[in-house]
Amino acid sequence: MAEAVTQACKPCKAVVKYLREYAEAESQALAGIEGRWRGVIIIPAFAEDYAGLKRVAASLTHADCLQIWVINAPVSADAGALAATQACLRRAQSEGRILWRHANVELLEIGGAAVLLVDRCAQETLIPKEQGVGLARKIGGDMALALIASGYLQTTWIHFTDADAELPADYFDQAAQADGGVALVYPFRHRGEGDARQQRLMRIYDNKLRSYVVGLQAAGSPYAYHTIGSTLACRADAYAMVRGMPLRAAGEDFYLLNKLAKLGPVLQPQGEAIVLSGRLSSRVPFGTGPALQTALEGEGAMAFYHPATYPCLHILLQSVAMLWRLREQPEASISKLAEALSAYTGRADLANQALEAFAVAGAVRRFAAQSSTEQVFRRHFHCWFDGFQTLKWIHWWRDNLYPSIYCEQDEQVRALMNEIEDKDEV
Repeated sequence: MAEAVTQACKPCKAVVKYLREYAEAESQALAGIEGRWRGVIIIPAFAEDYAGLKRVAASLTHADCLQIWVINAPVSADAGALAATQACLRRAQSEGRILWRHANVELLEIGGAAVLLVDRCAQETLIPKEQGVGLARKIGGDMALALIASGYLQTTWIHFTDADAELPADYFDQAAQADGGVALVYPFRHRGEGDARQQRLMRIYDNKLRSYVVGLQAAGSPYAYHTIGSTLACRADAYAMVRGMPLRAAGEDFYLLNKLAKLGPVLQPQGEAIVLSGRLSSRVPFGTGPALQTALEGEGAMAFYHPATYPCLHILLQSVAMLWRLREQPEASISKLAEALSAYTGRADLANQALEAFAVAGAVRRFAAQSSTEQVFRRHFHCWFDGFQTLKWIHWWRDNLYPSIYCEQDEQVRALMNEIEDKDEV
Protein backbone atom coordinates (compact mmCIF):
# COMPACT_ATOMS: atom_id res chain seq x y z
CA MET A 1 0.00 0.00 0.00
CA ALA A 2 1.44 3.35 -1.05
CA GLU A 3 -0.30 5.61 1.46
CA ALA A 4 2.38 7.38 3.47
CA VAL A 5 2.87 6.43 7.09
CA THR A 6 2.49 9.36 9.46
CA GLN A 7 4.18 9.55 12.82
CA ALA A 8 1.90 9.31 15.83
CA CYS A 9 1.52 12.79 17.25
CA LYS A 10 -0.68 14.75 19.58
CA PRO A 11 -4.12 15.07 17.96
CA CYS A 12 -5.41 18.56 17.17
CA LYS A 13 -7.88 20.30 19.48
CA ALA A 14 -10.81 19.60 17.16
CA VAL A 15 -10.14 15.85 17.30
CA VAL A 16 -9.73 15.83 21.08
CA LYS A 17 -12.95 17.80 21.56
CA TYR A 18 -14.88 15.64 19.11
CA LEU A 19 -13.80 12.38 20.71
CA ARG A 20 -14.64 13.75 24.15
CA GLU A 21 -18.02 15.30 23.37
CA TYR A 22 -19.52 13.87 20.18
CA ALA A 23 -18.10 10.41 19.45
CA GLU A 24 -20.15 7.21 19.74
CA ALA A 25 -19.57 4.85 22.66
CA GLU A 26 -17.75 2.24 20.58
CA SER A 27 -14.88 4.69 20.04
CA GLN A 28 -14.28 4.71 23.80
CA ALA A 29 -14.06 0.90 23.99
CA LEU A 30 -10.76 0.37 22.19
CA ALA A 31 -8.27 0.37 25.07
CA GLY A 32 -5.94 -2.60 24.92
CA ILE A 33 -6.44 -3.32 21.24
CA GLU A 34 -3.27 -4.59 19.60
CA GLY A 35 -2.07 -3.78 16.11
CA ARG A 36 -0.83 -1.00 13.84
CA TRP A 37 -2.22 -0.27 10.41
CA ARG A 38 -1.53 2.21 7.62
CA GLY A 39 -5.09 2.57 6.36
CA VAL A 40 -8.70 2.19 7.46
CA ILE A 41 -12.04 1.63 5.76
CA ILE A 42 -15.55 1.56 7.26
CA ILE A 43 -18.17 -0.82 5.85
CA PRO A 44 -21.71 -0.73 7.28
CA ALA A 45 -23.81 -3.82 6.58
CA PHE A 46 -27.56 -4.23 6.97
CA ALA A 47 -29.33 -7.22 5.39
CA GLU A 48 -26.16 -8.00 3.45
CA ASP A 49 -24.87 -11.37 2.38
CA TYR A 50 -21.62 -12.31 4.11
CA ALA A 51 -20.08 -13.09 0.73
CA GLY A 52 -20.13 -9.38 -0.12
CA LEU A 53 -18.15 -8.46 2.98
CA LYS A 54 -15.75 -11.32 2.36
CA ARG A 55 -15.21 -10.07 -1.20
CA VAL A 56 -14.33 -6.57 0.03
CA ALA A 57 -12.00 -8.08 2.64
CA ALA A 58 -10.24 -10.18 0.01
CA SER A 59 -9.72 -7.18 -2.28
CA LEU A 60 -7.80 -5.38 0.48
CA THR A 61 -5.57 -8.17 1.78
CA HIS A 62 -2.61 -6.62 -0.09
CA ALA A 63 -3.06 -3.42 1.91
CA ASP A 64 -1.91 -2.84 5.48
CA CYS A 65 -5.44 -1.84 6.32
CA LEU A 66 -7.93 -2.16 9.17
CA GLN A 67 -11.49 -2.86 8.06
CA ILE A 68 -14.28 -1.78 10.40
CA TRP A 69 -17.46 -3.74 9.74
CA VAL A 70 -20.50 -2.22 11.44
CA ILE A 71 -23.11 -4.97 11.25
CA ASN A 72 -26.30 -3.07 12.01
CA ALA A 73 -30.06 -3.10 11.84
CA PRO A 74 -32.63 -0.43 12.69
CA VAL A 75 -35.28 -1.04 15.32
CA SER A 76 -37.83 -1.01 12.48
CA ALA A 77 -36.17 -3.86 10.54
CA ASP A 78 -38.52 -6.63 9.48
CA ALA A 79 -37.90 -10.12 10.78
CA GLY A 80 -36.29 -11.36 7.57
CA ALA A 81 -33.82 -8.48 7.26
CA LEU A 82 -32.90 -8.70 10.94
CA ALA A 83 -32.34 -12.46 10.72
CA ALA A 84 -30.15 -12.02 7.62
CA THR A 85 -28.08 -9.34 9.36
CA GLN A 86 -27.59 -11.43 12.48
CA ALA A 87 -26.65 -14.44 10.35
CA CYS A 88 -24.00 -12.31 8.62
CA LEU A 89 -22.58 -11.33 12.00
CA ARG A 90 -22.46 -14.94 13.23
CA ARG A 91 -20.77 -16.06 10.02
CA ALA A 92 -18.04 -13.44 10.44
CA GLN A 93 -17.54 -14.47 14.06
CA SER A 94 -17.36 -18.15 13.17
CA GLU A 95 -14.88 -17.67 10.32
CA GLY A 96 -12.68 -15.13 12.07
CA ARG A 97 -9.85 -15.77 14.47
CA ILE A 98 -10.41 -13.57 17.49
CA LEU A 99 -7.54 -11.29 18.49
CA TRP A 100 -9.27 -8.95 20.94
CA ARG A 101 -12.77 -8.33 22.29
CA HIS A 102 -14.57 -5.71 24.36
CA ALA A 103 -18.33 -5.32 24.79
CA ASN A 104 -19.92 -5.35 21.31
CA VAL A 105 -16.61 -4.93 19.44
CA GLU A 106 -14.09 -7.61 18.49
CA LEU A 107 -10.94 -7.65 16.39
CA LEU A 108 -10.78 -10.64 14.05
CA GLU A 109 -8.43 -12.00 11.45
CA ILE A 110 -10.53 -13.10 8.47
CA GLY A 111 -8.72 -14.54 5.48
CA GLY A 112 -5.61 -12.52 6.20
CA ALA A 113 -7.53 -9.27 6.76
CA ALA A 114 -7.78 -7.38 10.06
CA VAL A 115 -11.47 -6.77 10.76
CA LEU A 116 -12.87 -4.76 13.66
CA LEU A 117 -16.37 -6.21 13.96
CA VAL A 118 -19.10 -4.11 15.57
CA ASP A 119 -22.39 -5.71 16.66
CA ARG A 120 -25.25 -3.24 16.28
CA CYS A 121 -27.86 -5.83 15.37
CA ALA A 122 -28.48 -7.41 18.78
CA GLN A 123 -31.81 -6.40 20.32
CA GLU A 124 -30.10 -4.15 22.86
CA THR A 125 -27.90 -2.41 20.25
CA LEU A 126 -30.32 -1.82 17.36
CA ILE A 127 -30.02 1.54 15.62
CA PRO A 128 -32.81 4.15 15.80
CA LYS A 129 -34.81 4.12 12.57
CA GLU A 130 -34.25 7.79 11.78
CA GLN A 131 -30.46 7.50 12.21
CA GLY A 132 -29.97 4.41 10.04
CA VAL A 133 -26.87 4.12 7.90
CA GLY A 134 -25.68 7.54 9.06
CA LEU A 135 -25.18 6.25 12.59
CA ALA A 136 -23.60 3.03 11.28
CA ARG A 137 -21.04 5.02 9.29
CA LYS A 138 -20.51 7.40 12.22
CA ILE A 139 -19.74 4.54 14.62
CA GLY A 140 -17.04 3.29 12.26
CA GLY A 141 -15.74 6.78 11.53
CA ASP A 142 -15.52 7.63 15.23
CA MET A 143 -13.64 4.41 15.95
CA ALA A 144 -11.22 5.14 13.12
CA LEU A 145 -10.67 8.67 14.42
CA ALA A 146 -9.96 7.37 17.94
CA LEU A 147 -7.45 4.86 16.58
CA ILE A 148 -5.76 7.56 14.49
CA ALA A 149 -5.57 9.88 17.50
CA SER A 150 -3.99 7.16 19.64
CA GLY A 151 -1.47 6.10 16.99
CA TYR A 152 -2.89 2.67 16.12
CA LEU A 153 -3.78 3.93 12.66
CA GLN A 154 -0.96 5.71 10.87
CA THR A 155 -2.95 7.59 8.25
CA THR A 156 -4.72 10.90 7.77
CA TRP A 157 -7.65 9.47 5.78
CA ILE A 158 -10.87 7.74 6.83
CA HIS A 159 -12.43 5.74 3.98
CA PHE A 160 -16.06 4.67 3.66
CA THR A 161 -17.62 2.10 1.34
CA ASP A 162 -20.39 -0.52 1.27
CA ALA A 163 -20.53 -4.30 1.23
CA ASP A 164 -21.70 -4.40 -2.41
CA ALA A 165 -18.69 -2.42 -3.69
CA GLU A 166 -15.78 -3.81 -5.69
CA LEU A 167 -12.71 -1.75 -4.84
CA PRO A 168 -9.96 -1.25 -7.45
CA ALA A 169 -6.38 -2.36 -6.92
CA ASP A 170 -5.20 1.26 -6.72
CA TYR A 171 -7.84 2.27 -4.16
CA PHE A 172 -5.48 3.44 -1.41
CA ASP A 173 -2.91 4.70 -3.93
CA GLN A 174 -5.47 7.26 -5.13
CA ALA A 175 -5.64 8.69 -1.60
CA ALA A 176 -1.85 8.73 -1.34
CA GLN A 177 -1.69 10.94 -4.42
CA ALA A 178 -4.34 13.37 -3.17
CA ASP A 179 -2.87 16.72 -2.24
CA GLY A 180 -4.57 19.54 -0.39
CA GLY A 181 -8.11 18.22 -0.16
CA VAL A 182 -10.32 17.57 2.85
CA ALA A 183 -12.31 14.82 1.12
CA LEU A 184 -12.12 12.41 -1.80
CA VAL A 185 -14.90 11.20 -4.06
CA TYR A 186 -13.69 8.16 -5.99
CA PRO A 187 -14.72 7.45 -9.58
CA PHE A 188 -17.43 4.81 -9.81
CA ARG A 189 -19.68 2.88 -12.12
CA HIS A 190 -22.62 0.57 -11.50
CA ARG A 191 -22.48 -2.98 -12.77
CA GLY A 192 -25.47 -4.22 -14.73
CA GLU A 193 -27.69 -6.65 -12.86
CA GLY A 194 -31.04 -8.26 -13.56
CA ASP A 195 -32.69 -8.40 -16.98
CA ALA A 196 -32.06 -6.12 -19.96
CA ARG A 197 -34.66 -3.58 -18.81
CA GLN A 198 -33.11 -3.26 -15.36
CA GLN A 199 -29.64 -2.90 -16.87
CA ARG A 200 -30.87 -0.17 -19.23
CA LEU A 201 -32.45 1.70 -16.32
CA MET A 202 -29.22 1.37 -14.37
CA ARG A 203 -27.31 3.01 -17.23
CA ILE A 204 -29.86 5.80 -17.36
CA TYR A 205 -29.69 6.31 -13.60
CA ASP A 206 -25.88 6.43 -13.76
CA ASN A 207 -26.13 9.17 -16.37
CA LYS A 208 -28.77 10.97 -14.35
CA LEU A 209 -26.26 11.24 -11.50
CA ARG A 210 -23.52 12.34 -13.86
CA SER A 211 -25.72 14.88 -15.63
CA TYR A 212 -26.23 16.78 -12.38
CA VAL A 213 -22.50 16.95 -11.64
CA VAL A 214 -21.72 17.94 -15.24
CA GLY A 215 -24.37 20.67 -15.02
CA LEU A 216 -22.92 22.02 -11.78
CA GLN A 217 -19.42 21.97 -13.28
CA ALA A 218 -20.63 23.91 -16.31
CA ALA A 219 -22.23 26.44 -13.96
CA GLY A 220 -19.00 26.89 -12.00
CA SER A 221 -20.31 25.47 -8.73
CA PRO A 222 -17.78 24.49 -6.03
CA TYR A 223 -20.21 21.69 -5.07
CA ALA A 224 -19.87 19.78 -8.35
CA TYR A 225 -19.12 16.27 -7.10
CA HIS A 226 -20.97 13.01 -6.59
CA THR A 227 -22.39 12.23 -3.16
CA ILE A 228 -22.37 8.45 -2.82
CA GLY A 229 -21.38 7.07 0.58
CA SER A 230 -19.56 4.05 -0.80
CA THR A 231 -17.16 6.23 -2.80
CA LEU A 232 -15.94 8.79 -0.27
CA ALA A 233 -13.05 9.38 2.10
CA CYS A 234 -12.28 12.32 4.33
CA ARG A 235 -9.34 13.68 6.23
CA ALA A 236 -9.49 12.74 9.90
CA ASP A 237 -9.16 16.27 11.28
CA ALA A 238 -11.82 17.55 8.88
CA TYR A 239 -14.15 14.74 9.98
CA ALA A 240 -13.82 16.01 13.54
CA MET A 241 -14.26 19.65 12.55
CA VAL A 242 -17.67 18.95 10.98
CA ARG A 243 -18.68 16.71 13.93
CA GLY A 244 -18.60 13.45 12.08
CA MET A 245 -21.10 11.66 9.91
CA PRO A 246 -24.65 13.08 10.03
CA LEU A 247 -27.16 10.83 11.81
CA ARG A 248 -29.55 10.23 8.94
CA ALA A 249 -31.20 7.14 7.46
CA ALA A 250 -30.26 8.40 3.98
CA GLY A 251 -28.43 11.37 2.50
CA GLU A 252 -25.73 11.25 5.17
CA ASP A 253 -23.10 11.31 2.41
CA PHE A 254 -24.57 14.46 0.84
CA TYR A 255 -24.67 16.37 4.11
CA LEU A 256 -21.19 15.25 5.20
CA LEU A 257 -19.63 16.38 1.93
CA ASN A 258 -21.64 19.60 2.03
CA LYS A 259 -19.99 20.48 5.34
CA LEU A 260 -16.53 19.27 4.33
CA ALA A 261 -16.58 21.33 1.12
CA LYS A 262 -16.73 24.49 3.26
CA LEU A 263 -13.39 23.56 4.83
CA GLY A 264 -11.46 22.86 1.65
CA PRO A 265 -11.47 21.14 -1.75
CA VAL A 266 -13.35 17.90 -2.40
CA LEU A 267 -10.96 16.06 -4.71
CA GLN A 268 -12.03 13.65 -7.44
CA PRO A 269 -9.14 11.30 -8.26
CA GLN A 270 -8.87 9.86 -11.76
CA GLY A 271 -7.79 6.30 -10.95
CA GLU A 272 -9.67 3.06 -11.45
CA ALA A 273 -13.38 3.15 -10.65
CA ILE A 274 -15.18 1.53 -7.74
CA VAL A 275 -17.80 -0.85 -9.13
CA LEU A 276 -21.13 -0.57 -7.32
CA SER A 277 -24.13 -2.86 -7.36
CA GLY A 278 -27.03 -2.12 -9.67
CA ARG A 279 -29.39 -4.17 -7.52
CA LEU A 280 -32.88 -3.32 -6.37
CA SER A 281 -33.24 -2.32 -2.75
CA SER A 282 -35.67 -0.82 -0.26
CA ARG A 283 -33.30 -0.68 2.72
CA VAL A 284 -32.98 3.11 2.54
CA PRO A 285 -35.63 5.78 1.77
CA PHE A 286 -33.90 6.97 -1.41
CA GLY A 287 -30.84 6.25 -3.51
CA THR A 288 -29.87 3.84 -6.27
CA GLY A 289 -31.88 0.80 -5.19
CA PRO A 290 -35.18 2.61 -4.51
CA ALA A 291 -34.82 4.68 -7.71
CA LEU A 292 -34.42 1.53 -9.78
CA GLN A 293 -37.33 -0.14 -8.01
CA THR A 294 -39.60 2.84 -8.67
CA ALA A 295 -38.63 3.04 -12.35
CA LEU A 296 -39.19 -0.68 -12.87
CA GLU A 297 -42.59 -0.52 -11.22
CA GLY A 298 -43.56 2.53 -13.30
CA GLU A 299 -43.17 3.35 -16.97
CA GLY A 300 -39.41 2.89 -16.95
CA ALA A 301 -38.43 6.54 -17.43
CA MET A 302 -36.23 8.66 -15.18
CA ALA A 303 -36.41 12.40 -14.60
CA PHE A 304 -33.42 14.57 -15.53
CA TYR A 305 -33.17 18.24 -14.65
CA HIS A 306 -33.77 20.39 -17.70
CA PRO A 307 -30.48 21.61 -19.24
CA ALA A 308 -31.79 25.19 -19.08
CA THR A 309 -31.75 25.18 -15.27
CA TYR A 310 -27.95 25.12 -15.08
CA PRO A 311 -27.37 28.49 -16.79
CA CYS A 312 -29.68 30.01 -14.16
CA LEU A 313 -27.20 28.75 -11.58
CA HIS A 314 -24.25 29.95 -13.67
CA ILE A 315 -25.68 33.48 -13.83
CA LEU A 316 -26.05 33.61 -10.05
CA LEU A 317 -22.57 32.25 -9.34
CA GLN A 318 -20.76 34.43 -11.86
CA SER A 319 -22.41 37.51 -10.32
CA VAL A 320 -20.40 37.25 -7.08
CA ALA A 321 -17.64 39.59 -8.32
CA MET A 322 -20.23 42.14 -9.41
CA LEU A 323 -22.10 41.86 -6.09
CA TRP A 324 -18.86 42.65 -4.27
CA ARG A 325 -17.94 45.48 -6.63
CA LEU A 326 -21.33 47.15 -6.11
CA ARG A 327 -21.55 46.33 -2.40
CA GLU A 328 -22.17 50.00 -1.57
CA GLN A 329 -25.16 49.93 -3.94
CA PRO A 330 -26.97 46.70 -3.01
CA GLU A 331 -30.19 47.61 -4.81
CA ALA A 332 -28.28 48.23 -8.03
CA SER A 333 -26.36 44.96 -7.75
CA ILE A 334 -29.49 42.87 -7.19
CA SER A 335 -31.18 44.70 -10.05
CA LYS A 336 -28.30 43.81 -12.39
CA LEU A 337 -28.50 40.17 -11.29
CA ALA A 338 -32.26 40.11 -11.89
CA GLU A 339 -31.73 41.64 -15.34
CA ALA A 340 -29.23 38.92 -16.24
CA LEU A 341 -31.62 36.17 -15.16
CA SER A 342 -34.47 37.89 -16.98
CA ALA A 343 -32.44 38.22 -20.18
CA TYR A 344 -31.72 34.49 -20.15
CA THR A 345 -35.13 33.18 -19.09
CA GLY A 346 -37.33 35.82 -20.69
CA ARG A 347 -39.23 36.04 -17.41
CA ALA A 348 -38.50 39.16 -15.36
CA ASP A 349 -41.21 38.19 -12.89
CA LEU A 350 -39.60 34.82 -12.15
CA ALA A 351 -36.13 36.32 -11.94
CA ASN A 352 -37.26 38.65 -9.16
CA GLN A 353 -39.29 35.93 -7.45
CA ALA A 354 -36.30 33.58 -7.38
CA LEU A 355 -34.03 36.19 -5.81
CA GLU A 356 -36.70 37.01 -3.24
CA ALA A 357 -37.38 33.34 -2.48
CA PHE A 358 -33.69 32.81 -1.68
CA ALA A 359 -33.32 36.14 0.15
CA VAL A 360 -30.27 36.97 -1.96
CA ALA A 361 -30.40 40.72 -1.26
CA GLY A 362 -30.27 40.23 2.50
CA ALA A 363 -27.46 37.71 2.22
CA VAL A 364 -25.39 40.05 0.04
CA ARG A 365 -25.81 42.93 2.50
CA ARG A 366 -24.82 40.69 5.38
CA PHE A 367 -21.73 39.31 3.66
CA ALA A 368 -20.63 42.76 2.49
CA ALA A 369 -20.74 44.02 6.08
CA GLN A 370 -18.69 41.02 7.26
CA SER A 371 -16.04 41.12 4.52
CA SER A 372 -12.90 43.21 4.11
CA THR A 373 -11.92 41.66 0.76
CA GLU A 374 -13.60 40.05 -2.22
CA GLN A 375 -12.03 36.72 -1.24
CA VAL A 376 -13.72 36.82 2.17
CA PHE A 377 -17.01 37.92 0.57
CA ARG A 378 -16.80 35.05 -1.92
CA ARG A 379 -16.16 32.56 0.86
CA HIS A 380 -19.17 33.79 2.83
CA PHE A 381 -21.32 33.56 -0.30
CA HIS A 382 -20.35 30.00 -1.16
CA CYS A 383 -20.66 28.79 2.44
CA TRP A 384 -24.22 30.16 2.41
CA PHE A 385 -25.10 29.09 -1.13
CA ASP A 386 -23.91 25.55 -0.52
CA GLY A 387 -24.74 22.20 -2.05
CA PHE A 388 -28.17 22.14 -0.43
CA GLN A 389 -29.04 25.68 -1.56
CA THR A 390 -27.76 24.78 -5.02
CA LEU A 391 -30.12 21.81 -5.22
CA LYS A 392 -33.01 23.98 -4.00
CA TRP A 393 -32.19 26.61 -6.66
CA ILE A 394 -32.27 23.96 -9.40
CA HIS A 395 -35.57 22.67 -8.01
CA TRP A 396 -37.04 26.18 -7.93
CA TRP A 397 -36.44 26.69 -11.65
CA ARG A 398 -37.65 23.15 -12.35
CA ASP A 399 -40.90 23.82 -10.53
CA ASN A 400 -41.50 27.29 -11.98
CA LEU A 401 -40.19 27.27 -15.56
CA TYR A 402 -38.13 24.31 -16.73
CA PRO A 403 -39.85 20.98 -15.93
CA SER A 404 -37.79 17.81 -15.79
CA ILE A 405 -37.21 15.78 -18.92
CA TYR A 406 -38.02 12.07 -18.73
CA CYS A 407 -35.66 9.68 -20.47
CA GLU A 408 -36.20 6.00 -21.09
CA GLN A 409 -33.72 5.29 -23.88
CA ASP A 410 -29.94 5.61 -24.06
CA GLU A 411 -30.20 7.84 -27.16
CA GLN A 412 -32.32 10.37 -25.27
CA VAL A 413 -29.80 10.44 -22.46
CA ARG A 414 -26.85 11.03 -24.80
CA ALA A 415 -28.62 13.96 -26.46
CA LEU A 416 -29.51 15.45 -23.09
CA MET A 417 -25.96 15.09 -21.75
CA ASN A 418 -24.60 16.83 -24.85
CA GLU A 419 -27.02 19.70 -24.33
CA ILE A 420 -26.01 20.07 -20.67
CA GLU A 421 -22.32 20.14 -21.59
CA ASP A 422 -23.04 22.81 -24.22
CA LYS A 423 -24.60 25.05 -21.56
CA ASP A 424 -21.24 26.16 -20.18
CA GLU A 425 -21.66 29.39 -22.14
CA VAL A 426 -24.73 31.47 -21.32
